[in-house]
Amino acid sequence: MPQVYWFDVEAADIVGDYENILRGMESMAGGDLVFDQIQIDYSQVDWEEGRGEMTLTFTCNGRPCEILLKVLDDWLDVSMLDKLNAIIEALPGHTGR
Repeated sequence: MPQVYWFDVEAADIVGDYENILRGMESMAGGDLVFDQIQIDYSQVDWEEGRGEMTLTFTCNGRPCEILLKVLDDWLDVSMLDKLNAIIEALPGHTGR
């Protein structure tokens, strides 16, 4: 049965919402995806202006990964999904979406 993971791109907690997305996808994968060592560097963010960049680092099935994310006020950077899909597609044994 197909599964859908939905989230609102207007973020209540920008930093925490990215980890929640990884955890949600991990839970849907039934053990095929494991995200660990999740960290977000938000030192390049101007919170007052709602602009800047964050770097999301983590391991995916033991492989180190990094995603650069733009800060757009209180909106999530949805390019994360394409970047995360590319990481997943590059995993050994990946057979498609």
